[in-house]
Amino acid sequence: MDKVNGSGTETLPDGTKYVGEFKDGKKSGKGSYLNADGSKYIGDFRLNQLDGEGELVYADKRVYKGGWRQNKMHGFGTFNWPDETCYVGEYDMDKKHGWGTFSWKDGRLFEGEWKDGVQDGVGKFIAPQGGIKYGIWEKGTRSKWVKKKVFKQALKIRQEKKK
Repeated sequence: MDKVNGSGTETLPDGTKYVGEFKDGKKSGKGSYLNADGSKYIGDFRLNQLDGEGELVYADKRVYKGGWRQNKMHGFGTFNWPDETCYVGEYDMDKKHGWGTFSWKDGRLFEGEWKDGVQDGVGKFIAPQGGIKYGIWEKGTRSKWVKKKVFKQALKIRQEKKK
């Protein structure tokens, strides 16, 4: 049986449609995928999976743009919700993980460390009125407020690790 290589189109019975590159019969390379539910992905594929860089617009109008690995958000990305909340930062296999900033429509903002999808580590919280506080978060809950220098030290250590 021949395996498709090069550009092509695949349409499934439910209306789901892929237009893009194939290698050895699998979606690999650049392509677009329109799901029957109305969601749409444009970006990189590898072995029939979202893998590389791309943008997914969900049927409910949420949008993720950034890195993918094995159909999961991975690496750096931006996730926007219809209610104007936004996360910009690092992901590890679909979970916020690493350094990131989450902002709300009302002006609140959290910048800091994330682990397994929740705030975990040092962070900076900005209130809608502009007040800034620094704290330590554990498993999504702030455990205590700290001085600004603690936040800056953690940020400096993080930057040095990236060198």
